[in-house]
Amino acid sequence: MALGPAETARIGRPVANALAHVHSLGMVHRDIKPGNIMCAANGTVFLTDFGIVRLIGRTRLTQHGTIGTVSYLAPEQVRGEDLGTAADIYALGLVLLECLTGAPEYPGSSAESALARLSRPPRVPPTVPQIWADLLRDMTADDPAARRRAGPVPPGPG
Repeated sequence: MALGPAETARIGRPVANALAHVHSLGMVHRDIKPGNIMCAANGTVFLTDFGIVRLIGRTRLTQHGTIGTVSYLAPEQVRGEDLGTAADIYALGLVLLECLTGAPEYPGSSAESALARLSRPPRVPPTVPQIWADLLRDMTADDPAARRRAGPVPPGPG
C-alpha cells in the first residue's frame, strides 16, 4: 500500500535524522530497509537493527562480500566495494520510493534484484510529486559521491 507524501515525510524525516547522527559518529548502518524502521503506537519512528554497522575506515570484522538486504543495497554494495555513508542514503531513497509507490523498486530473487540495480536506475513514476522525485533521484544516484546527504525530507503535502 502506497503512503502519501505527508506520511512518507513523517516516517522518512526521523530516519534521515537518525542516519545523519549515525554517520556523524563515523558509522554506516548497511541495512536500511522497511523492516528496520519501527513506528511506535504514539507515532514515534525508530531506526533499528545496528547488528551489521561498520565503522568508516576500519578493518572489516566480518567476511568480505555483500552484507545487507539485497532489495535495498546500493550499487557499490552489490559490487562488493568499500562502503561509505552514501550506501545508507541510497537505501533510504529506495525505502522512501517504496513508501510513495507501494512496491519495492527491485523485487525478485537476490540475483535478479542485484542485477537490476546494476543495469538501471530506480524508476520514479510521474505520479510522485516533483520535490520528491528530485530528492529520490539525488539519493539513488549511481555515483556515491553524487548522492544527497540524508535529508532534508520534503514536507508532507505537495
